[in-house]
Amino acid sequence: MAQHYMHLNARLVALFVWYVLSLASTLQAQHLQFAFHHLSRNQGLSQGTCPYVSRDSRGFVWVATTDGLNRFDGRHVRVYRPDPGSRHSLVGNIITSACYEDSITGDLWFTTYNAIHRYVREYDHFDTFRLKTRAGEVLVGDYYAFHLDKQDRLWLRAGSGNQGELHWFNIRTGRDSVLCPLAGNRSVVIPDRSGAIRQVLCSVLDSPGLEIVEMSPGFPRRRYFQENNTNTNVREVCVESDTLAWLGLRNGIAAFNPQTGTSQQYSTFGEQIAGSVWSVCPYGKRLLFVATRQKGLWVFDRLSRKFVQQFVHEADNPYSLLDNEVMNLHIDRQENLWVAHWKYGLSYVNLRKNKFYIPPATRGNSFWQFLEGPDGNIWCCEPDKGIFVYTADGQPVDTLDSYFPEIQERLGFTDPLYFPEGKRFGFYRDNLLEWDGAKRALKWVKKLPLTIAGLCTTPAGRILVAGKKGIFALHHSPAGDYSFGSLVLNSPVQPKSILAIHSDRRGNIYVSDNLERLLIYTETSQGGLVLKKAIEGTGDCSVFFERPDGQELWVAGSGGLLNIDRDLNARILNESADSLPNATYYSVIPDRHGRLWLSSNQGLLCYDTVRHNAIRYLPVDGLFGYEFNTGAFYLARNGKIWAGGLGGMVIFHPDSIRNVPFEPQVQFTQIFANDAPLETARQVEVLESLDIPYDQNTLSFEFVALEFSDPEANTFRYRMLGYDNNWVESGARGFARYANLPPGNYIFEVLAANSDGVWSTAPKQLNIHIRTPFYMTWWFYLLCTIATAGLVYAWFRYRLEQALKIERMRVQISSDLHDDVGTLLSGLAMQSEVLEITAPEKDKGKLRRLSEISRDAMARMRDTVWAIDARKDKLENLLDRMREHAEETLGPRGIRFSIEATGLNPKHNLPTDIRQNLYLIYKEAVTNAARHSNGDFVSVLLQKTASGFEMHIVDNGRVVEKTWKTTGSGTSNMLMRAEKIGAALEISREDGFCVILRMKTLG
Repeated sequence: MAQHYMHLNARLVALFVWYVLSLASTLQAQHLQFAFHHLSRNQGLSQGTCPYVSRDSRGFVWVATTDGLNRFDGRHVRVYRPDPGSRHSLVGNIITSACYEDSITGDLWFTTYNAIHRYVREYDHFDTFRLKTRAGEVLVGDYYAFHLDKQDRLWLRAGSGNQGELHWFNIRTGRDSVLCPLAGNRSVVIPDRSGAIRQVLCSVLDSPGLEIVEMSPGFPRRRYFQENNTNTNVREVCVESDTLAWLGLRNGIAAFNPQTGTSQQYSTFGEQIAGSVWSVCPYGKRLLFVATRQKGLWVFDRLSRKFVQQFVHEADNPYSLLDNEVMNLHIDRQENLWVAHWKYGLSYVNLRKNKFYIPPATRGNSFWQFLEGPDGNIWCCEPDKGIFVYTADGQPVDTLDSYFPEIQERLGFTDPLYFPEGKRFGFYRDNLLEWDGAKRALKWVKKLPLTIAGLCTTPAGRILVAGKKGIFALHHSPAGDYSFGSLVLNSPVQPKSILAIHSDRRGNIYVSDNLERLLIYTETSQGGLVLKKAIEGTGDCSVFFERPDGQELWVAGSGGLLNIDRDLNARILNESADSLPNATYYSVIPDRHGRLWLSSNQGLLCYDTVRHNAIRYLPVDGLFGYEFNTGAFYLARNGKIWAGGLGGMVIFHPDSIRNVPFEPQVQFTQIFANDAPLETARQVEVLESLDIPYDQNTLSFEFVALEFSDPEANTFRYRMLGYDNNWVESGARGFARYANLPPGNYIFEVLAANSDGVWSTAPKQLNIHIRTPFYMTWWFYLLCTIATAGLVYAWFRYRLEQALKIERMRVQISSDLHDDVGTLLSGLAMQSEVLEITAPEKDKGKLRRLSEISRDAMARMRDTVWAIDARKDKLENLLDRMREHAEETLGPRGIRFSIEATGLNPKHNLPTDIRQNLYLIYKEAVTNAARHSNGDFVSVLLQKTASGFEMHIVDNGRVVEKTWKTTGSGTSNMLMRAEKIGAALEISREDGFCVILRMKTLG
C-alpha cells in the first residue's frame, strides 16, 4: 500500500512539474503584435527629439522636445515656444522634465533648462519661477524636475552637472527649500512600502555608476557600479519597489536592489546584444519594455528573466516603429505605450488594441482558401508556397510539400480544393485526388470530365457538383469509380456561368450565376431540379452560412450581405437602414451570440444583427491588412475563425475578442461665433458655460475624443438640448454648427466612441445662454405698448379736438350765415316787395323777379346753413328737414306725402357730406315730382336692408312728357351727388316719378 501511495505521489509530482513547465512554456510563447501609430514633424511636432511624454487628467498628451512643449489631442499638435513679447510664455525652449499635474487645479508643473514653469490651464499660459542658491544668487540654468509628492512639493535638481542641489519647491506657496547636493542628470525617488520617500537614486553621472542619497539627517550617500567599466554607466532607472529597480545600462539592463546593492545584468536576446538602454518601462506584473539606442524596442519577461521579443523599424511595414533609436518610454493610464525616438518623433500603440494572432510563418503570404483536410488538420492554401498545415488550435504541423511534393509541383493549388465531409476523396479543378490515411499522403487519381466550380451535400446525403454550365450528381461506387450524372434543370432561366453552390437544411439548392443573380432550386422526385425563385442583382454570391435553426441564410457577395428568410424573402443589408457599411463581402460566419463575422475588401467586420451596429477591425487591431479573400474564411470545430487574404492570416475565437475598454474623453478645442473664433477670457477646454450676445448666435464647435488606440477612428454624436433633442451622428468629424439660434438657454452635449465602438457614458456639456435682444425683452414690449397706447390716445385726442373745432366752426358759420346773410336777403326781398307796390307798372316785373331771387337765395342759404350746422348731424334732423321741405313744396300744391324710416336709429350721426347729398337728392326728387307729375301723393321711405341702406321716393302720378328737351340739370346733379357718396341711383318715369338710392352704409 505504501509503495502504491509513493508511486501515486510520484505521478502527482511529475504531473505538477509537467504542468508548471507547460505553463511557463505557454507564457514564454506569448507573442505580442503591435501596429504603431506615428507622430512626427510631418504631423506638426515641433522637433523629433522627445525626451519626455506625459498625459494629463483631461486626456491630452504633452511631449517635451528640445524646441518647445507640444500638446497632442489625437488629431492636431499645439506647440508652445518662448515668446519674448509675452510675460506668460516659456523661458527657454529646451524642456528638461516630464509634466506633473496639480491634482487640485489641473495645472502642469515642469522645467525648462532655464526655470520652473506652471502651465495655467484656465488661461492657457505659463507662469515662471526661478530659484536661488544658498548664497542668494538666482539660478539661471540646468533645472530638472523629477517628482511631485502628496505634500505639493516639486522635487528638482538645479545647478550645473555634479554641482547641482536638491530643492523642494512648494507649488502652493512658492517657497523653495534647498536640501542637499545632488549629482547626475537623472534622478528618481524610492518610496518605502508606506509610500514615504526615503531615498533618491541619481544616475547619468560624470563617472560610471549611480548614487543613492538617503532622505535622513546628514543625507548619507552610497555609490554603486563604480568600477571603471563603461558598460556600467547607468542611463535610466525605473523603480518597481524599494527592493527592485530596473537600470538601463550602457549594455542591457540590470535588476538592482537599492537596499543591498546586489544586481543581475541582462543584455542578450538570442544572438543579439542590447547595447545602450535609454529607458525602461514595466507593464503589468510580467513584462518590461526596454528602449535601446540602436536596436529598437525590446520586451523583457520579468518572470523568466529573459528578453522575449523585439520590435524594429520595417521599411515595408507602415505600422512598425518610426526608427530603431528609442529614447524614452511612457505607458499612460489607458495603457498606451509611447515610444519616443531620438530624431523622428513618437511611435505609439494601445497595449490592448491587438485582438488577433498572426502565425509568424504566415506573415507576408496570401491565402486563398482554408478547409479541414482529410487528416483532420486545417489546410491553408497559399498560391506560391503551397499549403500550410495547422492543428485546429493554430499550431503548425507541416507544409504541403512534405505531404505530396509531386502534386504541389504539378497542380500549384491556386484554386479552391473540395473535400466532401467525411470523404477521403477530393477535387481540384478537373483533378480527382484521394487521401491515403495510412501513408498520410494525398495522391492524384485521374482527370475529370468537368472543372469543379463548387460542391455541396443535400440533407439526404446526395453530393451535388457544380460545373461552369450545369449541375451534376456525384456517384461513387464501392469499387472506387467516380461518375457525374447531369441533372435536368426545370427552369425558364438557365445558368450561364455557375460560380458557387449551396444546400440548406430544407433541401433548397442555391446557385450563384454569372456574377449577377442567385437561383434557388428544389429537388424533384425524378432527381432533377426545379427553379423556385431567382434573385436578381446580387452580384457574386460566394459564401453561404445558415443559422442552426434553419430560419435564415446569410450570403456574402460582391453586392453586399444578403439575408434570405425561411420563406425565401431576400434583402441586401445597407448602411442607412442597417448600419452595415456598403462593401464587397467575401465570407460570413455567425457566432453563438448572434453576431456576424464578415471578411471584406475593407477589413474584418463584426455585425450585431440585433443592435444593428458594426465594428470594423483593421491592421491597427492586429490584422495583416485590409484585403481578404473569398475562400480564406473558415469556422473550425473548436469555434475559432481562420481569416486570410493578401498579407497573411489570423486565428481568433469570437469570445476572445476584447474591445479596448477605455472611454474617450471629449474636450472642446475651438468655438466660433458667426464663423469667427470666439474670444473668451478662459480657455475653451475649461469652459462650463457661455454667455453671448444675441447678434453672435451662429455657433460652431470643434471637439476631440482623447482616446489613442486609433484616434483617427474615434466617432462622435452631438445634440443641442433646447433646440434639437435628437442626437446627430457626425462620424469621425469633430465639428458641429448651429445657425441663427434663437435667444434662450441651451446645453450642447457631445458623446464619443473609441475605435472599438465603446461610447463615453457621460456627455461633455457646455451650457449656453444667448442673450435676448432689447427689442425682444418684456420691458421693451411694455414700453412699446405704453408708447403705442400714448400715440393712439394722442391721435384720438387730436382727432377729437379737430372734430370739436370743426363742429364749433360749422356752428359759427351756420349762425353767421343765418343771422347776417339771411337778414340781408330777407330785407332785400321785403324792400323789393314794398317797392313793387309803388313802382311804375313797367318796373314791377323786375322788382317781383328780384324778390323771388332773394327768397330763393334765402331758401338755398337755409339748406346750406342746415347742412353745415353740426347740431343737425343726426338722422332725425335729416328727417325733420325732409318733412319741412315737403310741407313747403308739396303742401301748396295739394299733394299729400308720407316720410317713413324703417330699421334705422334716429339718433345715428350722419357724416356731413352724406347728410347733405341725401337731402339735396331728396329735395330735387320731390321738387321734380311737384313740378312735373300729375299725382297727388308722394311716398318717401328710408330703410335698412340686408345689403345696406335704401331711399325710395315715389309718387302716384304720371310725368307729363314734353315735346322739347329741357335745359335743366336736376337729374344729372342727382346722379353726381349719388356718386360722391358711393351710392347707386335709379330714376324711373314710366309709372309715376320714382327715385331709388342704394348704398352700403350711412357711415
